[in-house]
Amino acid sequence: MASSKHEDYGVPYTPLPSSQPSQTVILLTPYRRNRRPSIFRNLRCSLLFTAAILLLSAAVYLLYPSDPDITVSRINLNHISVVDSHKIALDLSFSLTIKVRNRDFFSLDYDSLVVSVKMRTLCSR
Repeated sequence: MASSKHEDYGVPYTPLPSSQPSQTVILLTPYRRNRRPSIFRNLRCSLLFTAAILLLSAAVYLLYPSDPDITVSRINLNHISVVDSHKIALDLSFSLTIKVRNRDFFSLDYDSLVVSVKMRTLCSR
């Protein structure tokens, strides 16, 4: 009755002759991996990407230089004179105290800073 089992599928059963060496051939179906990534893998990639963007943004915010805030605190007029050499000129001498605020994360600390300013204006009549 063994032959009837194989005949149900439409394949006749013929035994291999015993004079030839027997060979066994096994056909395997192709292995298909699940290509869809898991939820945890997507979540991990998203968290790593978000962390990298946050670290990059923090580094740019902390290290990018910005302009300082400058305000005039005090002006003292020391000397005014009119100079008449070929042209009339006005000579002003004053002391100026300014306040400079550095908005950057890294800053330098100075006790004092001396600045000299020369200004020349021409007035035409």
